[in-house]
Amino acid sequence: MSGAAPGDSAPAPPGRRGGRARAALVGLGGALVAFGLMADRGRTGAPGVWAGLAALAIAAAGLQGAFGAFDEPDELVAARAELRALARPLAALGLLAAAFVLALAGAAAGLVPNAVAALLLPALATGALAAAGRVGRAFAPAPGAPARPPPFYRRHGFWVLAAAIWLSLPSAGAHSLFDPWETHYGEVAREVVARDDWISFWWAQEGFFWSKPALIFWLQALSMVALGVDARPDKILAPNALGLLPWPEWALRAPVALLAAAAAYALYRGVRAAAGPLAGAFSALVLVTAPQWALLSRQTMTDLPFVACLSASAAFALRGAHAGEGELAPAREVATPFGPLRLGARHALAGALSLLALPQALYLLSRHVAIGPGAGAPLPLALTADRFFAGSAGNCGLPGNAPCREAAPAIAWLAPGLQGALWLLLAAALAREAARERRVRALCFLAAAGCAALATLAKGPAGLALPLACVAGYAAATGRLRALAGAGPRALALAFGAVALPWFLAAYARHGAPFVDRLFFHDMWKRALVHVHDTNEGEDVSFRYYVWQLGYALFPWTAIAPAALFGAARASGPGGRGARALALAWLAGAFALFTAMLTKYHHYIFPAVPAAAALLGPALARAWTAGGAGAGAPRGRYERASFGAWALGGAAIAALVGRDLAARPSAADVPGPARLLHLITYDYDRPWPAGVGGGAALAAFAALAAAGCLVAAAGRRRAGLALVGASAVGCSAWTLDVYAPRAAPHFGQRETVAAYYRTRRGPGEPLVAYQMNWKGENFYTGNRLPVFTSGGPPLGAWLRAARGAGLRTFFFTTAHGRVDELRRELDDPPRFEVLTGRRENDRFALVRVVFDG
Repeated sequence: MSGAAPGDSAPAPPGRRGGRARAALVGLGGALVAFGLMADRGRTGAPGVWAGLAALAIAAAGLQGAFGAFDEPDELVAARAELRALARPLAALGLLAAAFVLALAGAAAGLVPNAVAALLLPALATGALAAAGRVGRAFAPAPGAPARPPPFYRRHGFWVLAAAIWLSLPSAGAHSLFDPWETHYGEVAREVVARDDWISFWWAQEGFFWSKPALIFWLQALSMVALGVDARPDKILAPNALGLLPWPEWALRAPVALLAAAAAYALYRGVRAAAGPLAGAFSALVLVTAPQWALLSRQTMTDLPFVACLSASAAFALRGAHAGEGELAPAREVATPFGPLRLGARHALAGALSLLALPQALYLLSRHVAIGPGAGAPLPLALTADRFFAGSAGNCGLPGNAPCREAAPAIAWLAPGLQGALWLLLAAALAREAARERRVRALCFLAAAGCAALATLAKGPAGLALPLACVAGYAAATGRLRALAGAGPRALALAFGAVALPWFLAAYARHGAPFVDRLFFHDMWKRALVHVHDTNEGEDVSFRYYVWQLGYALFPWTAIAPAALFGAARASGPGGRGARALALAWLAGAFALFTAMLTKYHHYIFPAVPAAAALLGPALARAWTAGGAGAGAPRGRYERASFGAWALGGAAIAALVGRDLAARPSAADVPGPARLLHLITYDYDRPWPAGVGGGAALAAFAALAAAGCLVAAAGRRRAGLALVGASAVGCSAWTLDVYAPRAAPHFGQRETVAAYYRTRRGPGEPLVAYQMNWKGENFYTGNRLPVFTSGGPPLGAWLRAARGAGLRTFFFTTAHGRVDELRRELDDPPRFEVLTGRRENDRFALVRVVFDG
């Protein structure tokens, strides 16, 4: 790689070479421990996950040390600290992080009440952020280096993260999973844990799941194991029978919420590099308060991981493009009893990339080794071929479930061990490239490539295509081709290959052409060119289709979006030109791509939301600065008149969007409040439950935003923008903590399945799904239920066999509209009780049927 940093070309002294050898041995030891835990067929559970993460961190650090990543030259040391000066803030950080994990595990198990978790979890996370800020403040600047950073409470970045955490976490796990997407993906992730197979995914009655890549399932499955959620059949909600209230939703949604907060921070840093800290903070504020981002930060869907990684990739690219030509990444030195230890942001980047690449390679290698009681040999260690199974773990033979069988790989010669060896070599090469690189620009582009790889692992090739389109549009608009020339194509290719490709190749080696046909041709290519599962029959799906959805997705910031778009298109000042160019390219690319696709869902416009936030941030910063007393921004008659006109137009837009969102069913084809939920689901014809409401609150937020625009038009810019911001924050908090929890019982199945566990007297009283295929019934029972998607003779035959085996009491879950049909199909039994009504769940009912002996 070109542009080596100081000290790279000189040979390492003998002592340093010996240190590299020791680091390599330490890294090898960590990798072997992680490998052993992955090969353990005895299921190590939560302790194994945390031990594995520690071992992987050691392996990643050892790999960096082996390539000399810690041999920083003296001129790059920007700050120093004694280890004892760091002891207290580091201990506080560790204790707060551990307390956060324990509180999250307690909330998932039902040991920490949701009302307590709503305050405790964000408080602990915020405390950990403050402790991390104190760690940074403990370093003393080196001579000639920048001054010590300000306290954490005076830094925009702290408040960006704090706002994201306090908005997304408080009730993240306190309500049911929404069907169909959350329940679909949640059930696939549960089977990952139950089947202990992280390559071949399975879901309920459908067989192998090939519709989406691996990232969302890995996040949820790792979280479930790490937090102690019991994913086995009949265990997820079974403690309800003992009076406990487990909430596995915390485990499924927490990784998504934390990823959303990290993406908001990355966007802040990217816009800040191009347009200043105020613009970055405004961009992050718009993002975390936009309704679609807020709702999807609580949804276990593929969309948030995809768009969060996409946003981070664009933000890192923007930061890299604005780095100085010869700017080098500084390091911090810690004086330890074993000698000075020099660390910097580049070590964090190299470590993160290694933590993403190493476990994939080691897992593939471990498929040929079985350790533990399940090794299937006289000794607790055996060498095996790749063995994987078709079927739902523990539910083989239940109606609706395929028989369990051992499956053979489609491409036998492409064994996991061969793949793992290849990816291990790539991971080592990537670590070497990262260890030798010290230029800020190249490191930022390397981080952008890693995030694009994760976006690809979240939703496919668009994760690479959209960032490339953003960067190309940025370069064309700004002429900064030279700034992109030093990206280091070899390192970028290594980062993408080692992080994004292993799962795709492993799944193809196991399943062959059917995997490719389903994932790439049916669920990607065909969705672009034909209508696949389209639910928009009779609707206008032209250009304005996604204009409408963006209006709701960005509410109430929609009021100032046209002004920001016009200002970005005509502005030429250097301050925020880079951010505007990239955001415009991003917004135009996402809008054009999804408008051109024939399959349209409301939530497909989601990638444009952070682009709009990046566009709005600099516009808000300019308006805020111009509204301050004594501000240097031009405030001539034309400028004031232009701003006033745009502000008046914004008030009208806020009123129009608010009217749509607050409309009653009699005044619109869709009840207004349902439009928010349609941003995260696809069943647009589903009736809106009467008890959820929401129209009055949305009308109030629209009125507040419109009032803010009018105040700004009258010359009080900061006061007006503050009112719009208050409307956005209030609307986001209400959407997440009032609207979603009210709607969830009617759009999920937690309540009906929990009622079954509370009511049944034991596993001898089974739950049966009658004409159901939403996957909530599968997730909340661990798939331990007979499923009859069409009823008829198969149901009758199974019931006769079950009654012949001595069963008398059966529970059924079905739609309210099919309860009478179920009664008739069961020949109108004398004891037929509907246990849950529309108040508990407007869509689904729980029925108990007792047959006479």
